[in-house]
Amino acid sequence: MWLFDRQDNSHQQLTTKGGYSGYAYNGKVYFSKRNHSGLWGLKNQTEQLIIKDFSNINWLNWQLIDGKVFFYRAESGVWKFDLDSNTEQLVMSAPPNFTHQYTVHPDQSAITYVQAQPMQSDIHILSLNKLRFG
Repeated sequence: MWLFDRQDNSHQQLTTKGGYSGYAYNGKVYFSKRNHSGLWGLKNQTEQLIIKDFSNINWLNWQLIDGKVFFYRAESGVWKFDLDSNTEQLVMSAPPNFTHQYTVHPDQSAITYVQAQPMQSDIHILSLNKLRFG
């Protein structure tokens, strides 16, 4: 994972053991990893495991809002982990056919999510003799 400093137009490598989807909060960078479960924190170039039971299915689909980490936990739903108190709670039980794709609204009052529905389609007929070529 890298940091781009817009003021001096420079790039700095932050992690040496991989990293994805990072957010900054209180002087620390929090990030997931694509190939390893866990939510990680980085301060002074030292990686620290913050949430062990954080599936890598969250690698791009988690959020950090006002010191609260929102993430999906399989078979249960969307959870909130408070970085200041190190407490967590279930904020939305997984509804039927939940695809674990969601967005927590910035004020934390609602969650927009994706729910798989049965496939639907329409059948259309295209009459070739009504087409004109040339």
